[in-house]
Amino acid sequence: MSKLKPQRDPRGHSLRVYSDVYDSPAFVALSPHDVLAYLALLRELKGYNNGDLSLPLSRAKKCGISHHLTLARSLRALCAVGLVAVTRKGGCTKGGQRLPNLYRMTDRECYAIPAKHLEAMPETHEWTR
Repeated sequence: MSKLKPQRDPRGHSLRVYSDVYDSPAFVALSPHDVLAYLALLRELKGYNNGDLSLPLSRAKKCGISHHLTLARSLRALCAVGLVAVTRKGGCTKGGQRLPNLYRMTDRECYAIPAKHLEAMPETHEWTR
């Protein structure tokens, strides 16, 4: 007997913001641009890639953030309130290759990604502090 695969949602990927995150003082303190950046990061989150999330300006423009300073300010605000944490600091390598900052959602478990040298981490819930 073969197992049946679960049906895919015909409308595509959906976002889930839990009520304890939505009702938290950390989420209430966010500006509208910060919420857009948070939702854009959540959109990239699948079941396995927490810790490997990035938000370049080209993708942020599709989500309503059109200026690089607004994007940088929003990502710093998300890190400051604890909804998002940096897993790898980006920058330029000696060969001139540019690497993005990688982020993780602190309310979800982070699995190991050996190709990106990321270790597994449990949920830290930094936004509750």
